[in-house]
Amino acid sequence: MALRRVAYLLVLAVLPATHAWAADDEDLYHAEVCNEGQRTVQVAMAYHDWGFSSEPFWMIEYWQTVKPGNCKEVFSHNYRANNILSYQSFPLHLAFAFTDSTGAWGAAKVAPPRGVAASHERLCISRGNSWYKVEAKSPLANCPRNLQIPASIDWEPTEGALWSNYTNSYEPPKTFTVSIGANDRAIPLGESGAFVVTEQNAPNHDEFSRVLRGAMDGLPTSINELQKHYRWVNVCTDKSIAYKGGMSSSQAPRAKALTDAVQKFLPSNPGLNLRIRITESDGAFHVQRIGGKGGDCVSAGESEFIFQSPENYGLVPQ
Repeated sequence: MALRRVAYLLVLAVLPATHAWAADDEDLYHAEVCNEGQRTVQVAMAYHDWGFSSEPFWMIEYWQTVKPGNCKEVFSHNYRANNILSYQSFPLHLAFAFTDSTGAWGAAKVAPPRGVAASHERLCISRGNSWYKVEAKSPLANCPRNLQIPASIDWEPTEGALWSNYTNSYEPPKTFTVSIGANDRAIPLGESGAFVVTEQNAPNHDEFSRVLRGAMDGLPTSINELQKHYRWVNVCTDKSIAYKGGMSSSQAPRAKALTDAVQKFLPSNPGLNLRIRITESDGAFHVQRIGGKGGDCVSAGESEFIFQSPENYGLVPQ
């Protein structure tokens, strides 16, 4: 927490003397990241702070490194307690990055735990360690597009940690778990922090399509006329999933996980026109039925696939 302490002391140095923190008038807010995956994870943070007479501002800090099998407290800060007469928002946004097996460095999208929101913020960071202050509504400020990384977690606690006289310490920090597999691919930084399609990862999209088609025993997408005893199945997914890789073999763990998820979903979802969305978190794929029409997902910047699957494939007999 050396970086955290340096940032905290520098912030205090520029505040008025009357802004001395009183221990009996504050709560501790702290969080840790536990790495249950196979890749070392880096953590960046954006959180609210304020001076004695100033409006809230953003503090951005990066990077805290968490090795596989380890837990690390990445955030620890004191805020004055909230009450019905005085309420302050204490949002903490966490972004994650790692270096994948190909040597590529980039973002990782991490699903928040139950009761915690997914972040819609982006942070302006580089690969080196640093911290800075942003006096604006967004922590992104005027950031070059090639330095934007999407945050994953938006934690806004309603109360701070309590001090225990029994242990002479605060209660445990809020824990966020990250699990990145050996074959997971980092998301390159690009425009608006979105996934960038390059010649290097473009074949992954075709492999993803091939595995999807095999999972539903589908016909090639080049066949436009609906064949007898077949139905349309439209698949939408985020580009970061379609271009991620790990699908070169149907026996690859990621390919098998996708196949299992699709084949478990189809039996309980009959119909001649089926639209589904596929998401991925912690190495598992999730399938849900969606509405809309063909082309909606492409218009929203997602990958979209259309197959013809046998009517009786995966359907519950009537």
